[in-house]
Amino acid sequence: MNHVIERMEKSDVVVLPMITRTTEKHLSSSGETSADINASQNNFIIQSGAVIQDYRMVGIMNDAQLVWYHLLNGERGRHVQRFQIEGKQVSVELRLVRMQRDVYRQSGQPSVRIHLDLQLSTTWASEFVPHSRAEVEQLESSLNRIIEKESLAFYQMTRKHGWDLLGIRDLLRKQTPNDPDIDQTAKNANVTIEVATRLIRTGSMNQPYD
Repeated sequence: MNHVIERMEKSDVVVLPMITRTTEKHLSSSGETSADINASQNNFIIQSGAVIQDYRMVGIMNDAQLVWYHLLNGERGRHVQRFQIEGKQVSVELRLVRMQRDVYRQSGQPSVRIHLDLQLSTTWASEFVPHSRAEVEQLESSLNRIIEKESLAFYQMTRKHGWDLLGIRDLLRKQTPNDPDIDQTAKNANVTIEVATRLIRTGSMNQPYD
């Protein structure tokens, strides 16, 4: 709670995990809730994220959106996302290796460039397995474009709602300390996202690489 309060006092936006009961039936009292607890199974699941701004819940992000939220904020955990590649749904594990944010001037206005270096694994994607180095490079190139497009769409969604989830305002405040209206500058800043992926692990293959 102290962390949330500190972020709220700084006018930051916070995303908190949402906890849901696994049982489908509604329990009307705390006594019934206690009686329903089963130590041999999970009674709660964590899914989706609540967006908190000015001490109020202002929105909900689904699990797919949370992947972009964590990656674009530099979190180095392992994230699984499904992508449409050559007409097939492919499950890809993403791991952030490096993130870099640069502020530069374009047409007199500050712009932000976010660069992500990602390691990929398709261990669980038996539906799509590259069989040559050329196919690996094609997969990496396709995912570069897809991830750039989807992560940028996520950022544009957050800006539309007025949620500074990527800390653009704080970044610009550090880089352009003399800006007279940093809030407006952050809202109007041009943000681009560049992605470089490297496939390090694939699923089972019936034949070796060419």
